[in-house]
Amino acid sequence: MRFTLLLIVLNSAFCIAQKAEFFCPSKTYKFPETKEGTILQHTFKVYNKGTAPFQLINYDVECSCTSVDFEKVYLQPGDSSSINVTFNTEGRVFYQDRIIKITTNIRKKPYLLRFKVKVIPKPE
Repeated sequence: MRFTLLLIVLNSAFCIAQKAEFFCPSKTYKFPETKEGTILQHTFKVYNKGTAPFQLINYDVECSCTSVDFEKVYLQPGDSSSINVTFNTEGRVFYQDRIIKITTNIRKKPYLLRFKVKVIPKPE
């Protein structure tokens, strides 16, 4: 009886200790100075450094000039994925600072990724 109880307690402790962990080594990317009208692309590499799986659920961006694509949405422990970001500079000039809010199933508050670029206006 005591042995069974001990196994249940240890199993419960192991399950509670499992935790997924979103990790992105570089959360901010700075593009080189760019001419207006250029389509910019960057890939953020993300990892699950935890001991439980997690899911990339959604993203939110400030405007339609930025699009986001997840390479894969389910990450097992030790697994990685890419978050591909495309930014259309048409009509967006001078200093641009964009934030991408990534929603996962492991945290209520979104994870923030960011990119910056100085866009040179087209000559008139």
